[in-house]
Amino acid sequence: MPPPATLGFTGPGQTATITVSEPGYAGTFTIAPASGQTNGSGCTGTIATFTPHSGSTSFTFTSSPSTNACGSQAYTFTDIYDTDTELIVELTQSNLGIQGKQQQH
Repeated sequence: MPPPATLGFTGPGQTATITVSEPGYAGTFTIAPASGQTNGSGCTGTIATFTPHSGSTSFTFTSSPSTNACGSQAYTFTDIYDTDTELIVELTQSNLGIQGKQQQH
């Protein structure tokens, strides 16, 4: 299996469409969450949702609408011969702002 690809989101409600392909294979794939989700410090909730769940080569991911969600989740794409590959979806959010005055020398 090749190393997993990564899809990154930087805020709530963002979307991205990915296409899965395999040399010599013209069929469709199913998708399922792989191992457990890893939430970032102080974060809760689902990282992203996806559609459709099977029968396609194109899948759309949407990052969580919650500003409390962050972390990563691996997803496995499988063909009809049980050949699979992974995609890691990462969600980072920052509500950090810096305000200050310029120092005079």
